[in-house]
Amino acid sequence: MLQKVGDFFKKGSVAGIMLAIISAALLITGKGLADRFTLPGGSPHAAEGAGIELDPQRARDALQNEQNRLQQSGVDLEAPGVLENTKQEVLERLIIAELVALRGSDQGYRVSAARVQDSIRSEPAFQVDGKYSESLALARLAQVGATPDEYRQDIRRSLESQELARSIGFGEFITPVEVGRRLALEGEQRELRYTIFPTERFLKAVSVTPAELQAWYSKNGARFATPETVTLEVISASLADVESQVSVTEADLKAAYADRKDQFQQPERRRIRHVLVETEAAANDVLAKLKSGSDFAALAKQLSKDTGSAAAGGDLGVSTRDAFVKPFADAAFALQTGAISEPVKTEFGFHIIRVDAIEPAQIKAFESVRAELETQLRRDRATELLSDLEERIERRVEQGGVDLATLSQEFKLPLQTVPKFSRQGDASLSSEPAFIELVFGDEQLVQRRIGGPVQIGEDAFAVIRVVDHQKSVVPALDVVREAVTTAVTREKASEAARKAAEQLAASLKQAGSAAAVAGSGWQSAGFIGRRDSTVPEPIRLAAFAMARPAANKVNAAAVVTNEGAAVALVSAVRPAPPAEDIVRRLRLQALQFEQGQTALAAYVADLRAKAEVSKNLESF
Repeated sequence: MLQKVGDFFKKGSVAGIMLAIISAALLITGKGLADRFTLPGGSPHAAEGAGIELDPQRARDALQNEQNRLQQSGVDLEAPGVLENTKQEVLERLIIAELVALRGSDQGYRVSAARVQDSIRSEPAFQVDGKYSESLALARLAQVGATPDEYRQDIRRSLESQELARSIGFGEFITPVEVGRRLALEGEQRELRYTIFPTERFLKAVSVTPAELQAWYSKNGARFATPETVTLEVISASLADVESQVSVTEADLKAAYADRKDQFQQPERRRIRHVLVETEAAANDVLAKLKSGSDFAALAKQLSKDTGSAAAGGDLGVSTRDAFVKPFADAAFALQTGAISEPVKTEFGFHIIRVDAIEPAQIKAFESVRAELETQLRRDRATELLSDLEERIERRVEQGGVDLATLSQEFKLPLQTVPKFSRQGDASLSSEPAFIELVFGDEQLVQRRIGGPVQIGEDAFAVIRVVDHQKSVVPALDVVREAVTTAVTREKASEAARKAAEQLAASLKQAGSAAAVAGSGWQSAGFIGRRDSTVPEPIRLAAFAMARPAANKVNAAAVVTNEGAAVALVSAVRPAPPAEDIVRRLRLQALQFEQGQTALAAYVADLRAKAEVSKNLESF
């Protein structure tokens, strides 16, 4: 559910904390684990065992999210094995997440109700202008079919899983000696020279026989295949198309205002100043000065640690209660106008608070919300019209004996033709998985039936019919001979460049002396580090992958590059300078984190390997 909320509103959520752990665990456990146990198709669960009973709807939602992500990345879900592998991986992630949550609960990891509430309030999908909105949160949860109690429980389980992960990850230890070795290795510099063998240099020497061309094309012809496409007839309607049919009267607006007054409730707001100090003694000192007649704003400018408000004399503006942490809010909203609080402790320090003004809770006046209300009402009525139109078209399609031209006339919707619509979608129409699945389904491709209505975008639907289907085909060699000849020629030239580089590298290593480097074409990079961006990455990696040369000797290696090939030659090594204490401390923290993540991934992998969980792939 956490993923569903985050994905639905394009925001992050606390569930993301487990993603890297689960991914690493999958790499360690391997594919074999996924096929060990399979539930019979009649099981009501997507997976069960080891304390797990995984809801099929949760599995389907996770699969849909993953399919959307893969399609946006250009992955062909119709390719053999892709969908089945995706189902296995999605189910494995869900199982591992459940196992980790259960283990955290079994081992006594608990989180307070306040921490759960803070996590909920920090969910971006529940905020308006950066502030938590209870009504928005309830609406968002309703949209994804979740109850507040279910969501709260999911948050609690996720936080408990984080506590387990943190205890394992932070339990790793690394010695200062090892840190020193890593710093010395990472800070080492190497004197580098290199020469490049560009592919273009070898093109003229390459010849390709007809037999070679045919043999290469037999193996690589799929690279030149035409995409599978269809020609579509489409009628569509959107919210914008029907909004012109909506009328809203003054009486309608006033009736809606009366029905929706709760929506326009403005909670009590207060103009508050504060002085923030580090200790209770300092806060009492500030309070004593105020009681002696000191100016609040002047003291705030002089003493407050809240740099954001200090310059304004401690002024925090006009805000509602939910803008502040609970101890601060409780104190500030218990004061009368002009009153000053006793010291109030929060996670930020100690506050002395003054209330300068109070705006009582009230319902916004009709005139102040009239424009907003009219926009809402028009949109609501347009949504109803669009939904009604979609239902009428759906009933008409189900009756049969109708084509798109007739539907276009009956419902006064333009009929358009979309040529060459592919499985990657079309920005002018839709790239959504459900739409693409409909277009390329058997009913449309084989039976040529009308498809839809189907949603396109957030506020529109379409009805389609495939009028022509162009299958993906590998063209005859003669059709693409020029392109194939170019590809084969470049491939052979690249291979020639690689061999030339390997021959030179071998001769340099055998000579073992920098004096063997003669002629033009060599570039001197001087002493470089492992992250030096002035040297092409493949050459830089090759320079640090080879063994250190002996004194007054050289070492060389051939490497494939984007341009063709190259030879890297290292003639000297310079040790890293002594690291400052702050650098050593930061590196120690980074290494401990890396080791912690490795330990955590191994822990999760072991947990999964020992858990006998049966899976029901048919639940998808």
